[in-house]
Amino acid sequence: SRQSFKNSYAFVYSYYPFNLKQELLLGMGRKDGVAVGDPVVFHGLFVGKIKEAFEATALVQTIFDSRFESAVRVGEAGIDALLKGGDEPKLILITKDSRVNPGDSIYSAAPDIPYGIPIGQVREVRIDDNNPLGEATLNLGYTFREMRVVEIIIDK
Repeated sequence: SRQSFKNSYAFVYSYYPFNLKQELLLGMGRKDGVAVGDPVVFHGLFVGKIKEAFEATALVQTIFDSRFESAVRVGEAGIDALLKGGDEPKLILITKDSRVNPGDSIYSAAPDIPYGIPIGQVREVRIDDNNPLGEATLNLGYTFREMRVVEIIIDK
C-alpha cells in the first residue's frame, strides 16, 4: 500500500541553539496533525524531524544538532553513508572504494523518513589511506538561521 502525506507549512517561532542542540520551535502542533517523527523540510530539503509535539507547537531536532544521525544515500549509485549532525553536518562511514564525488546529491534513506527526500550535495570528500572509511562535507544551500517557514510532511 502506498503512503499518502499532507504537507503543512509552519512558522519558526524560535531557535534553540543551546548546548549544540540546534532545535526549532514551530507554530503547529498535535491539533494540526503534527506527530513525533514527522519529517521537516526547508526549500524542499530535509532539515530534521519532529522531536516533541505539543498541543499548538512542535520542537524539531535538526541536522545541525550534534546528536542527529540518519542513514542516507549518495549519488545515482545510491552509495550508503551516515548523515552526522552538527554546526556543519557531514557524511561519515563512506567506504574507501565508494565513488562519491563533489556535486553528488544526498537523499534520505532511513526507515523512519520517506525515502528520497533531498538533503543537499557533496562539497568535498576526504578519504585517508590509513582509514577504511571516509567522510564528506555538504553543500546545503541555506543556514540554520535562515529557516523562517518550514514544511512538515504529515502522514495522513
